[in-house]
Amino acid sequence: MVRGPVTGRDYRFSGLERLQLVDPRDALVLMRSPLLRIEGVVELPMAAEEASGNRGGGDA
Repeated sequence: MVRGPVTGRDYRFSGLERLQLVDPRDALVLMRSPLLRIEGVVELPMAAEEASGNRGGGDA
């Protein structure tokens, strides 16, 4: 188990759970370990942006 240094979230990596979604803020620090690597990047919608109604197409 690895604790995310920024979010405090617990990530459990094992032979069966090798790939996991990791918060990008935690990933920056976790990637310093030679035991971990990035396999890809997935963009997920941010809950805060959806809640605020900011869809990126409105007038400022």
